[in-house]
Amino acid sequence: MVTVPAIDIKAFLEEDIGSGDITAGLIAESKQAKAEVITRESMVVCGQAWFDAVFKTLSPDVTVNWLVSEGEEVSANTLLCELAGSARALLTGERTALNLLQTLSATATVARQYANAIAGIDCKILDTRKTIPGLRVAQKYAVACGGCVNHRIGLYDGVLIKENHIMAAGSIAEAVKAARQQSSVPVEVEVESIEELQQALLAKPDRIMLDNFSLEALQQAVALNNGRAELEASGDITLDNIRAVAETGVNFISIGALTKHVKAIDLSMRINLEDEKMKQLNELLKQITHGVYVIGVSDGENKNAFTASWVMQVSFDPLLLAFSVNPQHHSYQLLRTGGVCAISVLKQGQTELAEHFAHSGGEKMAGYEWRFGKTGAPILEDSSAYFDCEVRHYLDAGDHKIVVCKLVDAEYLQAGQPMLYSETGDMDGSSQFLPKKLA
Repeated sequence: MVTVPAIDIKAFLEEDIGSGDITAGLIAESKQAKAEVITRESMVVCGQAWFDAVFKTLSPDVTVNWLVSEGEEVSANTLLCELAGSARALLTGERTALNLLQTLSATATVARQYANAIAGIDCKILDTRKTIPGLRVAQKYAVACGGCVNHRIGLYDGVLIKENHIMAAGSIAEAVKAARQQSSVPVEVEVESIEELQQALLAKPDRIMLDNFSLEALQQAVALNNGRAELEASGDITLDNIRAVAETGVNFISIGALTKHVKAIDLSMRINLEDEKMKQLNELLKQITHGVYVIGVSDGENKNAFTASWVMQVSFDPLLLAFSVNPQHHSYQLLRTGGVCAISVLKQGQTELAEHFAHSGGEKMAGYEWRFGKTGAPILEDSSAYFDCEVRHYLDAGDHKIVVCKLVDAEYLQAGQPMLYSETGDMDGSSQFLPKKLA
């Protein structure tokens, strides 16, 4: 997992807001809204922390529910996240947040393409200092998120001796010697010929950059070096020829295009203003009594679990249960493939457990104890009872699917009163999904 660097979002917001967002001021300060972000093209997701920071800085009450993971590859038209909170904050932060997300995702997407191009070869792809001003650290994070490796961050954490430095010092050897005396950071020398490579090897830098070498020259350089220094290829390297360059045996390949040739990902953020009647409707719907459950699904190889509240018995003979599920979620795909599920009943006081499985992404099942039913579906040990089922029917129901399943097995696990959905507040963010108004 790539570590997210410290983020100072204020400069990005000040650039856009200046003395104040005049247009957002037309909306009442108390007005609430919800929003969703969709990608119009395939991408590697990157920049969630920057996106979140924009809205948290504008209004701490804004919630962002990510439906995809950082570093995940997603296809066009994927719903990335859902937001809810101050309408002013959502409108003011929209452009800044999208700019950061689409730029960092573009960088990660390009990096993933290059990383995939040399898969299986013992060679690493490096970025350069050719970054967008103000986004140096963020883009280098995105490069790592995409599967490539960071070169030096700036002029302070590594020495790269080029032609002008060599001319000023008098020779490669003198330049390397002066660099060693000045600092303990790694020293790299750029060379443009085999003759210069020979000089550099005698000077013993940590790494040697082979600038614009042909494939034949790279092979010759690797043989001449014989493991004495790290070798980095650079210059005129594209997706079309990078694998051939990596196969010459160099240790690194530096690509400026990772950060300087990126084309922002096409993202769309839809904002819906919330009306008071619809806000009240969310509370009214909770008067329809439901329990709270964790439904485990499996396709035989992959497993997942999610929180559900719309569960009910629909038949005595045969014994059939039904529940509702969002077809866009990963669990639904496992359900369609595997055709089995286990409904674990949560007890009062297990709100944190319900909230954990209500959110998408990440390794949700890790850290919890599971058993497996007769169908092979995962059952949560820390629940009061379970119903092990085989799916019989899938029915369209608006933005959800109704799943009708036949009961195979059931058992009490431990004593406890069942949790009621009305006790959970807006734990699952359901208020975000209500329509703007009743028909």
